[in-house]
Amino acid sequence: MTLPRALVSWLVLVAVAFLNGTLRVVAYPAWLGEFTARQVATGTGAMALGAAIWVLLRRWPVRGPAHAWGTGALWAALTVAFEMAMVVGRGRGWGEVRAQYALWEGSLWPLLVLWVLAAPPALSALQRAGVAVGPAVRWAVASWAACGLAFAAARAAFGTDAAVALHLLAAPAIGAAATLLLWNHPRHPGVLGTAATLALGAAWLDAVVVAPFLERGFGMFRSPAGTWIPLALLLAASAATGVLLSRPAGRRRLLAWVATPAEQVEPLPGDDLLPGDGGATHAITVSAPPAAVWPWLAQMGYGRGGWYSHDRLDHGGRPSAEEIHPELQAIRPGDRLPSTASGRTSFEVMDVREGAHLVLGSHMDGRLRSVPWAEPSAPVSQRATWAFALRPAGPDASRLLVRARGRSRPAWLWAPWDAFFRLAHLPMQRKQLLGIRARAERAAARNPLARAG
Repeated sequence: MTLPRALVSWLVLVAVAFLNGTLRVVAYPAWLGEFTARQVATGTGAMALGAAIWVLLRRWPVRGPAHAWGTGALWAALTVAFEMAMVVGRGRGWGEVRAQYALWEGSLWPLLVLWVLAAPPALSALQRAGVAVGPAVRWAVASWAACGLAFAAARAAFGTDAAVALHLLAAPAIGAAATLLLWNHPRHPGVLGTAATLALGAAWLDAVVVAPFLERGFGMFRSPAGTWIPLALLLAASAATGVLLSRPAGRRRLLAWVATPAEQVEPLPGDDLLPGDGGATHAITVSAPPAAVWPWLAQMGYGRGGWYSHDRLDHGGRPSAEEIHPELQAIRPGDRLPSTASGRTSFEVMDVREGAHLVLGSHMDGRLRSVPWAEPSAPVSQRATWAFALRPAGPDASRLLVRARGRSRPAWLWAPWDAFFRLAHLPMQRKQLLGIRARAERAAARNPLARAG
């Protein structure tokens, strides 16, 4: 980032700060009062400035840590000078400047200046590390929302005291689930990064949204059971789950269906159908060769062999097949595998190689109705792929990899559906992998020729 670009970037930050200040003056005092409005505006300003600095650094990167610190120092100095010039220009005394920077009297403005100073080196280091910041932030917000909804629902149904107890139980479960989902991204922040993102993200949003606007006070932070203990449980559960996920696949039987880091980035058939990264990859080791696992994949589908998952949810309550059906084994590109009883939605076979891989595609319009993959996408539509790949894992074993990827247009309209799908996909995919493994291993045990492939 050159000096002219640094100056232009600072003007962008001034515009963001003015917008945040306008909200503080116009909207916040009616809710919060003048003093609390200033405190909350510091939190919202830090988030807005951080987002703006992130975008600016992506467009105009700094050359290294020294350059980043220099840029931050320039922005901080210009900010302080601008603040003082505004005070002098309005004919006000230096007492106003002192009050603005009186951290010992409760003013948080100096923290915002320090953030402007430290943000360039901190955020540029994060960008160089290649961490998936977007997914991490989204799952932090999702965790915060899930905790809030759990507490609100429990309070409405059982009262505040019971809601606090249930919230304490829900927080670690939410932290563990969010960590599992975030771990599917090959550039997740790691054990401590994931845990800190979830817990600190929840704390920050509580401080700038729930406490001031919904509770009209910060009493929740004076109650250990109301805020600090759930945050600690969220952090601990996320860290514990991350530690389990970091262990070698063979040493985490409880999470044996979670793909290894190498498998998460391994190219799979079907990746080319939806450009870009992302998606969820899971895997499981089956004590049977690929040829013995393949028939269970070939006969999948509603009204066929089922999906081997939670049958009440995805197969109308009908049990998935426990035997191989020869009449369902012929499968080729263009075939449609129903996903509902009516056939309104279905998966299209996109690519198939017997004994090696099966790629399914889903193309839905805005009425949640399946249309052929080859049709152009409507303004409101969604495409998804579901790839199953078999890899030999020794003389009598296989590694089954499954990757689900999706693209929605417009993304904002499908956001609630996508969030629900991600949450529902985790237990359904886990159950399917365990179901396929159990069936393939039982069949191979009964038939030694099948085990031999």
